[in-house]
Amino acid sequence: MRRAGSRARWCCSSSCVSGVGVGVGERLQRWWRSAPGFDVGKRIDELKDAASRAVEHVVTLIVVFLLQTLVVPLALLWLVWRGAGAALARLGR
Repeated sequence: MRRAGSRARWCCSSSCVSGVGVGVGERLQRWWRSAPGFDVGKRIDELKDAASRAVEHVVTLIVVFLLQTLVVPLALLWLVWRGAGAALARLGR
């Protein structure tokens, strides 16, 4: 790494030091042209697929959480209540 100019900015490539007056836009254009096979559309589609999978996973986790913390305990409580009520009714006869 080398220090470029008086701005105390660190730079890893020699273009920062030797390319005095080279703007960020020009450096980005050079970088973009030097990246062969980089398909923006393909990358966007991959990101959309990853986001879709993440959303499906989060929804699945929410459903499992609700089942484990609300539905199953309430169903078991209801069954115990009904069983206890039936047992007490038999004893009362």
